Amino acid sequence: KEFSEYISKEYALPEVNVLDPAFLLNKEQWSRIAAKVKHNNYLLIYAFDEGEELYETALNVAKEKGYKVIAIVYKHRDDLPKEIIQLDDCGPKEFVGLIKNAEFVCTSSFHGTAFSLIFNKDFYCFPHRKFGARTDSILEIAGILDRNVYKEDGVRNWSGIDYVVVNKRLDEEIRKSEEFLR
Repeated sequence: KEFSEYISKEYALPEVNVLDPAFLLNKEQWSRIAAKVKHNNYLLIYAFDEGEELYETALNVAKEKGYKVIAIVYKHRDDLPKEIIQLDDCGPKEFVGLIKNAEFVCTSSFHGTAFSLIFNKDFYCFPHRKFGARTDSILEIAGILDRNVYKEDGVRNWSGIDYVVVNKRLDEEIRKSEEFLR
């Protein structure tokens, strides 16, 4: 949104905000790309800007729901609790497959949020205070800004996501984005 406002003001062009290209494929198309996953009944952590609250929340949700916890990491971390299964060899297909098959996702990443929406997953987003505009924007479009978790607020919504409403809102934005791009 900030970029489209800048372009509009700087170059006197109409402001058009299109969705990230990840939304140009639907759930079925992404499913064909997704790698098969050997795990089941798990909560997935995908985070760049991690904080204690992300791992604490993930472990609490997993314990409450009976899920194991899997984290996509860049290299093995000795500081994570032992019950977290760490995967450090995931490419794009594995990433998509892990989100597709997760029961729940905890993420600080825009694409973790986007693919949680695409696959209709329950999730919490732990956005970066300075760089979380993209996740804020997509969650606002979807009507679920309460899925953002901030350290000082904690989890504000423990209920599941009503994807009938969310998908209707996203489908309309996808349609507008495709129309503009054509």
